[in-house]
Amino acid sequence: MSQLARWVRAHPANVVVVPMNVVRVVSLHEMFAIGTEGLGACSAIVIASSHGAIVAHIPPRPTASASDPYAGDNNVRRLMAEATTLYMRYRDEYFASHTDTVIVCALYQGAIALPDQVQIMHSALRRLGPSVWTYNVPGNIPIRDKELCSPSVAAGSPPLGFSMMVALGYTPDQQLLQM
Repeated sequence: MSQLARWVRAHPANVVVVPMNVVRVVSLHEMFAIGTEGLGACSAIVIASSHGAIVAHIPPRPTASASDPYAGDNNVRRLMAEATTLYMRYRDEYFASHTDTVIVCALYQGAIALPDQVQIMHSALRRLGPSVWTYNVPGNIPIRDKELCSPSVAAGSPPLGFSMMVALGYTPDQQLLQM
């Protein structure tokens, strides 16, 4: 079970789960956590401080039937524009203090699956100011239990001694980043 699933189970009314192709922002004073799951070949961004967080779940293509070869890149630009708008709207309220920014992207056969899309994300986030960290998550893990190994990312209310917490899960053993 992912850290996000644990948080949903423990705080069902106070965790926002962001669906694919959506960007959301929350106050971490009002909500316990925000995150997304089932990343597979998708990417995610997290912009988080101890006050609030923005999470986007970014698919490689907006729809499976999109015939435009640039549909994926254009969709990333659209979602990053939404994330930028939310960041600017809540900058003074949520992101005036220390803020961490994370890009979680899929690997395929040992390389970043969609480097052009990751570059679009990185460029958009770099303009906002906070440091940008990139984490590569295997997108093609041979697994028997999808729920056990479903890639997920979440930002939550900090435990004592941490400014915020981001949990990345993509194997039965969760990776917990405490920032």
